[in-house]
Amino acid sequence: MSISYFETANKLKREGKLQEAIPAYQRAIEQNPNFYVVHHNLGEVLAKLNRTDEALALYQRTIELNPNAAWSYHNLGEVLAKLNRIDEAIIAYRQAVEINPESFLSYYQLGKACYRLATEINLEIFQFSLQLEDVLSKTSQENGSSASLNSDYFNDITFLQSTSPLNNEAFVEEVYRTYLKRSPDVNGKSSFLQNLGNGTLTRQQILATIRQSGEFTALLRLSGCLMAAISAYWKAIELNPDSYDSYHSLGEALVKLNHLDEAVSVYRHAINLNPNFYKSYSQLGGVLAKRGQLEEALVCQQKAIELQPVLVGDEAYFNLGNIQIQLGLLEEGIVSYQKAIEINPDCAEAYYNLGNVLLVQGKREQAIRSYYQSNKIHHRKANPHATIPGILLVTFPEFGGTEIVNALATSLSIPFIPISGSYPFDNIIERESISRLASGMSWSMGYISASLINFDLIGEYLDKMIFHICDPRQAMLLFVNYLNKILQTEPKQLIMYHSILCDNYFTLSITDQISWHIESGYLPQAIKFLKGWLEVIESHNLHPQILSTKQENFAANPEAFLESVLNFYEIKDRDSALSKLQLNQDSYMEKEKIDDWWQVLTQEQAEKASSIIPKQMFSKFGWNR
Repeated sequence: MSISYFETANKLKREGKLQEAIPAYQRAIEQNPNFYVVHHNLGEVLAKLNRTDEALALYQRTIELNPNAAWSYHNLGEVLAKLNRIDEAIIAYRQAVEINPESFLSYYQLGKACYRLATEINLEIFQFSLQLEDVLSKTSQENGSSASLNSDYFNDITFLQSTSPLNNEAFVEEVYRTYLKRSPDVNGKSSFLQNLGNGTLTRQQILATIRQSGEFTALLRLSGCLMAAISAYWKAIELNPDSYDSYHSLGEALVKLNHLDEAVSVYRHAINLNPNFYKSYSQLGGVLAKRGQLEEALVCQQKAIELQPVLVGDEAYFNLGNIQIQLGLLEEGIVSYQKAIEINPDCAEAYYNLGNVLLVQGKREQAIRSYYQSNKIHHRKANPHATIPGILLVTFPEFGGTEIVNALATSLSIPFIPISGSYPFDNIIERESISRLASGMSWSMGYISASLINFDLIGEYLDKMIFHICDPRQAMLLFVNYLNKILQTEPKQLIMYHSILCDNYFTLSITDQISWHIESGYLPQAIKFLKGWLEVIESHNLHPQILSTKQENFAANPEAFLESVLNFYEIKDRDSALSKLQLNQDSYMEKEKIDDWWQVLTQEQAEKASSIIPKQMFSKFGWNR
């Protein structure tokens, strides 16, 4: 009876009636639970239906019943790989080839799994079992592939002998290049040089320190996984010399190990076996470009795209663009980058390289927008849960931004990231800080001059910002008041202002201090600062968008001001943010409010101050003359 159920289930399976086959196999198992083949076949049906966990259990049961079931080990490897349990998949595939060393497909999938372990897993933190290490070692040695790995990478004595003529700096650089495959970082290099110089460490101890690092361990494991993949692919090719897929996959592994000459050879072999295999043309083009064979690389990439203009993907167009740019074909390169972006809107590298080309062509604004898109993609991937964008507040004067600082901090619950200093007005933004701000869920405030370098940096990372000001004559009085307050309470802080004040500044009366600031102190610098930003604001084609706000409006109605910010940044849950709005009672607006400028300045001072303010500022910001 069990045979009947088994045969019925197999017939349904062959006809593609997978759902109907399941109960038949289950009845067959009920009647003969130790018949391993029925467990295996049901596992195949469930695997095809993506019922992966159930399939896994059935393959494991099959192996319990028949430890020599090579194909069950193979299928177990496929299921484990689908579940991203790649280390277990490698062990299962290895068991399959141990039982059936003539299985081309098991060797091929073993190579694929080893390659995935090398390229998809963080090997610096991944825990390698002894069994996995043994499997990788056996697989690597099966075709003698380990001999192609540079011996100096593993032999400290050979390395020390070959580098003995080098001075300490050159030695450290060679250590990084050979053992870590990169240039030294500043801190690491400095530390090693200091230890070598004072005799704390010998050169051999430097190598021992490098070998104990997680980075070196990861690189060693990477090489081991790739060598195992290469060995498995060669075995698959030995069993099936006509498998162009095996040659192509072998080429990928060789490229990862930087064995470019061998990679070129196997990619060419893959193309000879299948002249229509576009992937090999594309990968061969990439390798040839790395070797500087640009003309031939160009032909390969164009052939790949000709064969499959859509399936070839964004990488082929991106690589084609890179080759075209190196050949001086700028317009063609731009088209290729744009095609890569069309296929994959998240291709940050294409946006970045496109920005480079546009910058070379003098199309600065377009270049900045392209850089912005590239950075936006990187930040979104790094911080996918950010719901509030980075908010940049350029404020004039710095004192006038205190209330906004508190409003944003309390209403939106986002941290502050400093990106510049305070007066004078020529501060340069730090790229690292603006990059952190752009990751979202944060804000920054400060004096930032409207210099080309600053605005380019802002444009590279942000699509919106706020420019918040008050009347420069009022700002001047705030600065005078602030300096005299510091003189009375914390005179040491005045050191930072000595270089921008006249020698006898604090011996002058308040009236004379104001006159000095109007003539050659604060006010001319403030006007220059504001003129720069006014020009930026009125240049409608520039990126990013700018929300221009006034301190007077914020003081009159903080809720309306915050709502304008929320609308500008398209921040949801406005009611919640507005309900948390608070003003800092220690701020200058509440605690140290000073008289309006027209009540303090003499008529002569007022006329002089007003005369140096450009007319368009009065009309733009609604200030009184």
